[in-house]
Amino acid sequence: MSATAVVALSFALVLPVSAVSVNLYGETDASGGASGNTSGNANVSGELGVTGNAGNSGTTSAGVSAGAQASGNVEAKDDSDSEEVLVIRLSDVVAGRVDAQASSAADVDSRAELSGFVAAQMQSDDNLSKVEAGGEAVAVSYKQNAKLFGFIPVTVDATVLVLASGDVTVRYPWYSFLMVTNRADLESRLQSRVDAVVSGSAGASARAEANADAAAEFTAEMQARVIESVRATLESEFAASASASVDANASGNVNSQ
Repeated sequence: MSATAVVALSFALVLPVSAVSVNLYGETDASGGASGNTSGNANVSGELGVTGNAGNSGTTSAGVSAGAQASGNVEAKDDSDSEEVLVIRLSDVVAGRVDAQASSAADVDSRAELSGFVAAQMQSDDNLSKVEAGGEAVAVSYKQNAKLFGFIPVTVDATVLVLASGDVTVRYPWYSFLMVTNRADLESRLQSRVDAVVSGSAGASARAEANADAAAEFTAEMQARVIESVRATLESEFAASASASVDANASGNVNSQ
C-alpha cells in the first residue's frame, strides 16, 4: 500500500459523521461544517390542509374532506380536532342502518341531528342517493335526466358539491361525455339558490370578501339548509326535464302520423 493511500484512508477514518449532511432537497453537503438544511417546507403532521381555489378533481369523498380545493400551497395541520365527514347512502336508510328523524333544517344543531335529517330526506325522496357533509363542504348526489348519444333517454346521478364559501360545482359520471346533460343551466340555478342560503342578501361578492381573510365553515344547521335547498332544486329540475321529454315524445308521435 502506497503512502498516499495510507494517508487517504486515515483521513476518511477520522472524518466526523457530522461533516456529511443531507438536506431535504436531495443535496449532500460533505464539507467540514455540520449545518445541513433540514427545515425546508415539510412540516408534516396530521391531515393535509390544501389552500387555493381550483375546484374539485372529481371524487366527492376527497373533495368534501379537503374542501375540494386542489391547488395552492400545502401546509400541515393537526387533525386531532378535525371533524369526520358524515356520509349517508340511500341503501343505509332503506336497510335501517340510519335512523330517520323528521325535523326542519333550522332545528339541526349536531352531527347526530344532521344524520337523522338527511335520512328523513332520503326516506321521502329515493332519488336522493348519497349525501356527504362536513364543515368545509357538502356533496349531494341525485338522479338527473340525460340523453345518451343525444337521443336515448337515461337517468344518471349528478353530484353537487357546495363549498363553505358558497361555490357550487356539478359533476356527472366520467362517461357523461357520451351524453347531453343540462349541467351548465343546473349549476347556474343551484348557485343562485345556494347564494341565497349561504350569503343571504349580501350576495356572492360580499361572501368572497368576507372569506378573503378567514376560511368559511359550515355549521350543522347550515349543512342541513344547503342539503335541503340543493335537494329541492334537483327534484324540481328532474321533474321538469322528465315532463319536457314526455311532451317532446308526444309531439314527435303526432307529427309522424
